[in-house]
Amino acid sequence: MAEREVGLSPVKWLGIITAIIALTNIAVLLDIPVLRQIFGFLFLTFAPGFLILLILKLNKLDLVARFVLSVGLSVAFSMLFGLLVNSSLLAIGYTKPLSTAPLLVSFSIALFILAVVAYVRNKDITLPFSSLKLTSTEKTFLVIPSLFPVLSILGMRIMNTTNNNVLLMSLLFIIPAYIIFMCFSEDRIPQRVYPVTILMVGVALTLIFSLRSTHIMGADVHRAYYFFQITSQSLHWSVVENSLLNACLSITLLPSIVQSILNINGEYLFKVFYSLIFAIAPLCVYSLSKRYVQELYAFLASVFFMSQIMFLQSAYSPRTVLAIFFFALAMMVLLDIELKPMHKSLLFIIFMTSVTVSHYSATYIFFFLVLGEFLVLLIMQKTLKTGRDGVSKGYDVTPPALIVGLFFIIIFFWYGLITKAPFTAAANFIKGTFVNLQEFFIFESRAGGNVPAVLGENIMYKGIPHKIEFVLTWIIFAFIAIGALTMLRRVIFSHNSKRLKPGPLKANFQLEYLVMTLLCGALLVAMVALPGVGALYGTQRGYAQASVILSVSFVVAGIILSKYIRVKPYLLILLVLIPYFLCVSGPMYQIFGYPRDITLNSEGSRYDRHYIHEQESCSAKWLRDNAELRNTMIYTDYVGRDRLRSQALILRPMDAASLLQKDKEIGGYIYLRYYNVVNGKLLDGQGREHDIIEFRDKFEGKNMIYSNGGSQIYR
Repeated sequence: MAEREVGLSPVKWLGIITAIIALTNIAVLLDIPVLRQIFGFLFLTFAPGFLILLILKLNKLDLVARFVLSVGLSVAFSMLFGLLVNSSLLAIGYTKPLSTAPLLVSFSIALFILAVVAYVRNKDITLPFSSLKLTSTEKTFLVIPSLFPVLSILGMRIMNTTNNNVLLMSLLFIIPAYIIFMCFSEDRIPQRVYPVTILMVGVALTLIFSLRSTHIMGADVHRAYYFFQITSQSLHWSVVENSLLNACLSITLLPSIVQSILNINGEYLFKVFYSLIFAIAPLCVYSLSKRYVQELYAFLASVFFMSQIMFLQSAYSPRTVLAIFFFALAMMVLLDIELKPMHKSLLFIIFMTSVTVSHYSATYIFFFLVLGEFLVLLIMQKTLKTGRDGVSKGYDVTPPALIVGLFFIIIFFWYGLITKAPFTAAANFIKGTFVNLQEFFIFESRAGGNVPAVLGENIMYKGIPHKIEFVLTWIIFAFIAIGALTMLRRVIFSHNSKRLKPGPLKANFQLEYLVMTLLCGALLVAMVALPGVGALYGTQRGYAQASVILSVSFVVAGIILSKYIRVKPYLLILLVLIPYFLCVSGPMYQIFGYPRDITLNSEGSRYDRHYIHEQESCSAKWLRDNAELRNTMIYTDYVGRDRLRSQALILRPMDAASLLQKDKEIGGYIYLRYYNVVNGKLLDGQGREHDIIEFRDKFEGKNMIYSNGGSQIYR
């Protein structure tokens, strides 16, 4: 069926945009519940990007690409334009640029200008309304996926109130069951069902962790939330020296802007906003993958990406997932052969700048990948004769040298001249990497960053689900390697190959894509092989970032290997992917009686470490409001510091080491959290348990000044 496009006259077009802007202003200024949040969310996360695409005349892209680019450009615009507003108003002496009124006025004017420019560029706007209409077959296949987010929210509500995980467990089995059903119904499923299903699964999976507890959970996220609160309360963002997290606008400026416009609970904003944005990232993987494999296998590539622990626990590290989202968008446009060079360069610059101001480690990884691709392709272009047997014909150096140089300048400007701390951290990281090379053959040098678990430390003494996940992880690594080698072979011998026969593989791979795949593979090897690298950046974060590219390799390997064992490719892929998903998401561990995952249990080490009880929050706030903290030390265990940071905005002074050192006198306050009071345990920096009774001398001469049954404070 031909796509029905409806044109809008200039008056109607500007009228609609003006009405949307006006309604948003009314809802925000009058603080109308629900409407303020809905209009404000669209105002910041969709409208700017949609208008930018119209200005660039990219409204002819397929619906999936338009959607993810609209969201990505909108979030980037909100952050970068917000920085401009913040800096400009501070420069003229206005001390509260992030208050609602100036932000609303600034963004409203900007959106109206974008709308006018979009009209001038397009004269009239044509919207493909038929793209949004679903056939009866499509509606039938989307009934069950549309219930996934509802089941996620309802299941976590039941879990939080009754500790009953039956509905969540059911959902985590229904999702892979439906994925299997879609594979077996390959011939009957319309192609447009895949991206909608991906989005529904992504939202459901990210919300499971986000909605656990009424408070934020994680490690670094508590410090991130602290800096967000400081920025939000001061109503302006400014550079704080020697602060790595304050340099990340993704967790300081951006949420402050969203909070000012939407006016929602800060912790829920921090927990849910990033998860909803990151739930769109698998669509980038799908868009990348379907250039090379059929839609079903592009769908399975996106499922593989969603099976990573970083995706399932996106609320743990908001700045990381936002940076990976921008990285995925940058890769999507960089490797799109249909985009005009000007559009490709402009979009890539926007997203690489957004990564830079979002997360320093992800930026450095991104830069070295881009630099590596440029150098490899430059060498190949110089050494291979253009057009010889068609091997190098049509391959230009991607990305251009100008883009690589600009990327370095942006990094140096933002990290070296403006925020400074990340630049120092990078220098120390590079220095430490070379120094640690002398310990290359020492296993203990790879401690931290989940590297020992990847290498199978103590795996023989662990349970069955641990062994299953370990084996599946290395099978997946093998699949990725096989997929990458398949791409390499097809690129090398592409001049001798005939047109591909109809099948799961749709096209030969671009040289640019192959190089990026090999570089991402090298990144994973370096994180495991080089001492200290995985610990400093984190293998899970590196794996998630690399998986944007490597997800295709995983399904390609399944397609190739299936030819040798003569089964449907999706059967081999599912044989590895489904058990792996059940391991990472938790049900496999539940079946064998291991209460590992915090989303499915109210016990276990992860629960004891990361779950914040209401009593802990109340006592931390009481300490903030009633204690004399100036020049007075607070003693707590290592995890207790997180509660004080996020719940009471107490960053310093705190001491976790002294409380766990015998025969060392301490003064000041002692803050005990739920785990300390109810379980009688303290946790040290390595996550080891200690009986609190062993340190009873620390409490001699001190009085309990606060207790609520789940937390205590001594003075």
